[in-house]
Amino acid sequence: MDAWTSGFSRILHLPDRLSIRNSTLLLETIQRLVNFQRGTAHGYSVAAEAQFLIFLHYVSQETIRTITHSAEPRDCSSSGLLVTRALDYIERKMSEPFSLHEVANHLEINPQYLSRIFKTQTGLSVGTYILRRKIAVAKERMLSTRLNIKQIAMSVGFRNSHYFSRRFHSEIGMSPRAYQLSNN
Repeated sequence: MDAWTSGFSRILHLPDRLSIRNSTLLLETIQRLVNFQRGTAHGYSVAAEAQFLIFLHYVSQETIRTITHSAEPRDCSSSGLLVTRALDYIERKMSEPFSLHEVANHLEINPQYLSRIFKTQTGLSVGTYILRRKIAVAKERMLSTRLNIKQIAMSVGFRNSHYFSRRFHSEIGMSPRAYQLSNN
């Protein structure tokens, strides 16, 4: 195995993303691909393409296997999946006002159940998480845009900029305007 392939094997090790069952076979395919790409003989470019397609096919199969395996219903992971879906919904609805009940309705589960599993998984209530996430997005926008405080409040789903300022102050310890001035 040459240095390039050795380095590539380190890059391929993504246990939190994809578990490759037979990494030796995958590395051999990559090695053949590299050899064909480096070669100048007639037909090597076609062989390199073929090796690349084999590589993609193998990685696709492993990805599908991993996804299928992780999607199997399990009691302990079903609540994790629901919380992940809730977090995704919260991110997509960031610019709108919404509540625990709306998130639960979207997931088609009981709000109390969502509240309980969300707190278990994240350590925060749904409402606290939503508020902190909206404040974090607002802080980013204060530093990266020229929007005024009212526009920023509206962009993160607060209809009332005074209410936004009070909530911001309670979370951050200073007004939005003071935060903006202190970080420019």
